[in-house]
Amino acid sequence: MDYILSEEIAEVWGVSVRNVQRLLSEGRVPGAVKKANRWLVPADAVKPDDPRRHRKSGHKNKPLYYLASMEIQRAEPHGAIPGESREFEKLAEADLAYRRGNQGPAKEYFLSKDDSDESKLTAACLATVAAISSGDYDTYDEVQAYVERLRKVGYDEASLLLISLPETVAAVSMSAPGMTPQWLKNMDFSMFPKDLTPFLLSLYILHLRNIGDVTSALAVARTYLALRENETTFNWMDLNDHIACAIFHYDLGEEEQAEASLCAAMDLGLPCGMITPFADSFTTLGSLMDKCLQRLYPEYRKPVEDLWESSFKNWISFHNKFTRENITTLLTAQEYQIAYLAAKGATYKEIAKRMHLSAGRVKNVLTGIYGKLCIEKKSQLKNLVV
Repeated sequence: MDYILSEEIAEVWGVSVRNVQRLLSEGRVPGAVKKANRWLVPADAVKPDDPRRHRKSGHKNKPLYYLASMEIQRAEPHGAIPGESREFEKLAEADLAYRRGNQGPAKEYFLSKDDSDESKLTAACLATVAAISSGDYDTYDEVQAYVERLRKVGYDEASLLLISLPETVAAVSMSAPGMTPQWLKNMDFSMFPKDLTPFLLSLYILHLRNIGDVTSALAVARTYLALRENETTFNWMDLNDHIACAIFHYDLGEEEQAEASLCAAMDLGLPCGMITPFADSFTTLGSLMDKCLQRLYPEYRKPVEDLWESSFKNWISFHNKFTRENITTLLTAQEYQIAYLAAKGATYKEIAKRMHLSAGRVKNVLTGIYGKLCIEKKSQLKNLVV
C-alpha cells in the first residue's frame, strides 16, 4: 500500500491540515499509521464524512447572508431596498444608515431584538462596528454579553463559529491581530455555510492588512473583484474591496493604481451617500482621497472629513484599550498621514510626492509631530501610529 503525508492528503481532500489531523487523531481514517510523530495516510484514502455537518444547526445565518449579498442598483442608488420580508428591510435600512454616517439605527436595531430573533446575530456584527465608530462602550458590552449568553446554550461547533462572528468583526475592525481567531488566520472557512464565503473573505482581507501582509491582501481583494464584475448592481463588499485595493496600492507606492481603485469605489458608494467607508480610510488615504473628492464629488469632501473627525478618535480609543497599545490621538489628518508614511520607512522625498508637498515642508511637519508626541526620531513613530 502506498502512503502519503497528512499535508498531502489535506491537499487531495481540499481541507486544512488541521482538519486532517483531527480526523486522524479520532481514528477515522482507515489504514493510517503514525510513525515518529508523523501520520502516514493511504494514498487512496477517502475523506471521512464529518458528522458535525449533520447536526442540527442551532443558529441561523440567513439574515447575515442577506445583508452581505444585498445588491444595490447603480442606476437607482436611493431606490427601494430589496427584501423578502419587512424585517429584513429594516435590517438593511439600519445597515445603509451606518454606511451613510449614522450609527444610531444599527445600535438601536440590535438593542431592540430578543436573543431568539434570527436577525440579532447579524445585527450584533453591525452594532459592533457602529459602537466602535461612535465610542459607545455600553452597546459594545451589550453585544459581548449577548454572545456569551448564546455560548452558554450549548450549540454545535458550526453554530459556535457563527456566534463568534461579532468578536471577529471587532478584532479586524480595531486592528487587533492578537484577538483574531485561528480559523480566520488560517483562512479556514470549512465549517461555515458557503454562502458566507465572500463576507468571510472581507474579514480575511482586513486581517492580512492588520498584520502587514499587503501583497497577499491585494491579491485576495483583486481576485474577489474580478469574479464580481457587474455593470448594474453592487454590494458593500464590492465597495470595501475597491477601497482596500486603493490602500494596498498606496502602501506599495503605486499611486496611479491606488487612485483608479479609489475613484471606482467613489463611483459606487458616494451616489448612495455611503461616506463611512471613505471616512474610515481617510487617515491612510487623506491627500489622495482629498484630491479624488475635489475632482469627482466635492459635495462629499466635508461630510467625509467631518465623519473622520468624529469617529477616528473613538476607533483609536477602542484599539488602545483592547491591544494595550498607545496609538496617538493628538495629530491632525495631514500629520497622521505623514507620520503613517514615515513609520513605514518612506523618505522625505517620497512622502512629499505622495502628499503633494515640498520635502522641506514634510521635514518641518515631522519635526512638529516629534514635538507633539515627545519623541526624537522616526523609528519611534511605529508604536504611535497604525
